[in-house]
Amino acid sequence: MVGRLAAWLPAGDGGKLSQALRTALLLAAAAGSPAALGAAADWEPQGPSTATVLALEADPGTRGRFLAGTYFGGLYETRNGGASWSPIPTEFSTFSVFAIAFDIRFPSTVYAGTFNGGVYKSQDGGRTWRAVNEGLQDRNVLALAVDPYQPSGVLALTGTGLYRSADAGEHWAAVEIEPLRGVGMRCIAFDPRKPGWVYLGSEGKGVFRSRDGGITWEQFAEGMGDQSVNSLAFSNQSKRKLYASTSQGYAFKLLPEETTWRKLSIWPGEPPGQVRYVLPHPATINVLYAATDAGVYLSLDDGSSWTLRLPQIASMVKSDVFGETFFAVNVAGGLQYTADLGRTWKGSQDGLQNIFVGALAVVQDQGLTTVFAGTEHGVFSRAGSNAAWRLPTMERRVFALLPDANQRGTLLAGTEGHGVWMTNDGGETWRQTSAGMVPPFVYSIDSSRQGSSRLYAGTSAGLFRSTDHGQNWTPLTELVVAKALSVSIDPADSNVAYIGSLQGSVFKTTTGGLNFF
Repeated sequence: MVGRLAAWLPAGDGGKLSQALRTALLLAAAAGSPAALGAAADWEPQGPSTATVLALEADPGTRGRFLAGTYFGGLYETRNGGASWSPIPTEFSTFSVFAIAFDIRFPSTVYAGTFNGGVYKSQDGGRTWRAVNEGLQDRNVLALAVDPYQPSGVLALTGTGLYRSADAGEHWAAVEIEPLRGVGMRCIAFDPRKPGWVYLGSEGKGVFRSRDGGITWEQFAEGMGDQSVNSLAFSNQSKRKLYASTSQGYAFKLLPEETTWRKLSIWPGEPPGQVRYVLPHPATINVLYAATDAGVYLSLDDGSSWTLRLPQIASMVKSDVFGETFFAVNVAGGLQYTADLGRTWKGSQDGLQNIFVGALAVVQDQGLTTVFAGTEHGVFSRAGSNAAWRLPTMERRVFALLPDANQRGTLLAGTEGHGVWMTNDGGETWRQTSAGMVPPFVYSIDSSRQGSSRLYAGTSAGLFRSTDHGQNWTPLTELVVAKALSVSIDPADSNVAYIGSLQGSVFKTTTGGLNFF
């Protein structure tokens, strides 16, 4: 299992998956799946309830049902419009699911595109699945689309190109023709009005169009230019308009029978970030949602003007087929939904438990037990076994937590890329305390139990020491290690400490860090 997971993890992922996170995933695989762990040792999920959602689609055949693809957590489903979620047991439950596509003619048929696992297909609404990868050379599937007129026609975008199936995913063939050769691809949308017409969003080349079900293609970017297209979505009304979002911060629309894209500016000036998704209301004409780096916006006039409805970075907006419920997928993890055009939003987290917990700390104070969880999204906390988890106020990847036994409410957090942070009020507020620590990738922290202000931090640049309770840090050059992954101070003698290195060696100091052996 560990070997298989190691093969899935990208060696050059641009920092998206940190070394510490990669190590945690491998250790989790070695320990077994959460389901197996619970069955063997009677464990119960405790939260925090959240997940990084990569794909979200409504079941066109069942009202209130959605499927969600998560980051290294497989599929989840809701049958009550997002009030609660539950994991779907599959053989790809530890995979990242980037794409979900229903066959709208036969909704019991659904496809899932995974990271390095290829395509999986279910013909019973998602209860059972099987891999359908014959001919699929690249198993990193980023997007899927089913032809609404010919359900046997399925297109898959991978990390290296476009694949086409003419027999409902049983066999795949690469589409290696001009002008797609060498073009990065992001999204696909079939035209629901014109059989065989399909559009493809690219990286830096705008949109491409096919009029034969994806066999041949032409660039179709007049009015748009060389934008990087994040999403494509058709409206459901009689005038089937196509909407696009781009990394350059703009939305575009294409009217029926027109060949030139029209720019939609969400902001009056320079865009503050990407427009990640534009979704037309499935039942009400001219109503649009836009997920952007500045939040979720709403337009009631087909994109002429916009109003901020949710001031949180969102990666996508999705709805059911009736337009009753709209979901905003948060970049930092989790879901929110609205049923009143974004006037009010509710969390949709219950049962979504797929978050990487890199550190845990338990503090008891006056009979109350508080659990702190350091995660990829910051530090969650829960005061009491039946209380709800408090959301992070410091959004950093946290892989080390250290409560201060001598100072009430004080906790240190070692982060990835941002050094050491400290709270003196039990996590309400945080401040960075990393002076002298460069580069600040912190894997572990420990302190003396004897009232001393001495701290050690194991980092990506070796071992650091603080003698003023973390305000300032000094590298201990006497210990020559590339990365100090763990550190522990002897509770009986603060001058004695042990350091675990990336090379597999354990070092010891008996002089408070002056020398090691």
